[in-house]
Amino acid sequence: MANLIMYDICRVPYYKISDPLFRGSMMLEYNYQASKGSTGNPTPVQYGTLGGANDFYGSGGLLAPNGKIYAPPNDQNAINNQALIIDPKTNITSTIAGIGGAGPKWSPGALAANGKMYFFPISGTTSILSIDPTTNALSTFGSVTAGYGGAVLAPNGKIYAIPMTAGLPVAVFDPSTNQFTSISGATTGGWIGGVLALTGKIYAFPMGNIAAVGFLEIDPTNDSVSTFASFAGTQGFFGGGMAPDGRFYSLPVGNHQSMVFDPFARTVSYFGTTYPLNQFEGNVVGPNGITYGSPRGSATIDTLSMGPVVATGISAGGATAQTSGILVPTGRIYTIPRSASVPFQYLQTNARGTLCENILMSPFFNKF
Repeated sequence: MANLIMYDICRVPYYKISDPLFRGSMMLEYNYQASKGSTGNPTPVQYGTLGGANDFYGSGGLLAPNGKIYAPPNDQNAINNQALIIDPKTNITSTIAGIGGAGPKWSPGALAANGKMYFFPISGTTSILSIDPTTNALSTFGSVTAGYGGAVLAPNGKIYAIPMTAGLPVAVFDPSTNQFTSISGATTGGWIGGVLALTGKIYAFPMGNIAAVGFLEIDPTNDSVSTFASFAGTQGFFGGGMAPDGRFYSLPVGNHQSMVFDPFARTVSYFGTTYPLNQFEGNVVGPNGITYGSPRGSATIDTLSMGPVVATGISAGGATAQTSGILVPTGRIYTIPRSASVPFQYLQTNARGTLCENILMSPFFNKF
């Protein structure tokens, strides 16, 4: 057996942690922190509101190198398309001056090696949105057909955009050259969000509402695309949390059981109760290795852990209509409000362990 070389993973740049050289060290640190467990059930905490017609529905959020969370505008009510900033150190929210124009715009994005965040169009525009957290500047460039449901930074430094609309290819953007390419083969569409597995491949889970759609696999080493494990359901899954065993756990949007996906065996299985419609919008894992569902309409925050085990009945604190989930070093998970009528909220996971910023900004954790 080859010797495992250990690295001080928190000193490795976030964009290099997905390299095969560093994945083992990252997982050892993750498992060590997760093994510390939790002091008790998670606690939802509400804070502040921007007021007015602010709806960042479906936009997701990303943790930036400055420690703040950024979410792109993605609704006609998002204050003339202003981007959202959450400072987890102070719980102060603010916006970046809008770029004009009503209507939905950009889907969840990815943090590139250059420190900028890139978001692909979901509808209402064909441009790519870039947010530079060092200057808090918004800019748009390029042109691709709208209809993408998320993006993932691959180990090769390129960003792969997930097709939500049928007929679109997987879009590939290289931030080092500002060049676009595409990969055909994902003809059915029907995916929102994406995850990077320890295999180095990118996966997207079916969102439902589209017949005969399966699970999407993207191999960045040869830019190939394939689908597997057909799915039938009116509502599917928005992403998943990577557990300490490398598998992904996901609570459904609704009308389905929970899911566990094994990227090593390329198998999908379902377990637990069948949820009603419109329950969870986003899955994020805590430093304790437990996956938490962002409450879209659910009155509870349900969790998934290895086993698999479902835990239910933890009050969502009244602030449903949340989306996405961004884990920060304090162990808190910040969600994005879907409506101006609900406050901002974070979930205190009460995990004993912590994960450093570089791990949290890596594409294994920093995603929708």
